[in-house]
Amino acid sequence: MKSYPKSIMYKTFTTEEAQGFPNGSYQKMFHLEPECVNLFIMIPGSNKNQIDNYTANGYITDYRLRIDNVDMVNRDIKRGGNLYQDRINMTLINAGKELKDMNEQILPPNKYKPGGGVGANYQIESIMTPTPLTATEKLNITSKAEVHRLILYKQVVRQVNL
Repeated sequence: MKSYPKSIMYKTFTTEEAQGFPNGSYQKMFHLEPECVNLFIMIPGSNKNQIDNYTANGYITDYRLRIDNVDMVNRDIKRGGNLYQDRINMTLINAGKELKDMNEQILPPNKYKPGGGVGANYQIESIMTPTPLTATEKLNITSKAEVHRLILYKQVVRQVNL
């Protein structure tokens, strides 16, 4: 006689969107579910960072993440630096995804295919990090750059009892 599992665990996403501040630095507190294992933060472009004016280093040059008032790393994370790339690699491994290369690209408007999803004049920046499982989690994002809008995709582990 076959034995069936009593529960099934799976990963899904919850989202949260926040408006930023168009002038000056950015700091905001977010709530992460205790079962959150990975965090993908997307920062859509604004009129100030259209592709025509977009630099190779991106709009946010450095940032800091704190969970429950404890820094995830002991220094600012520089966009494009080794620590930034290491956080991306750790997140994708934790999500069970394969990292094929670390090249970040900005495609000119004439290279976008119809229905590609991203507006032809905008670049989307991303910040990725794995998160520890704790009873309660509060995420604090700090950046010295202007941030107009943030979208947090929180990968959480769920369980269904059969």
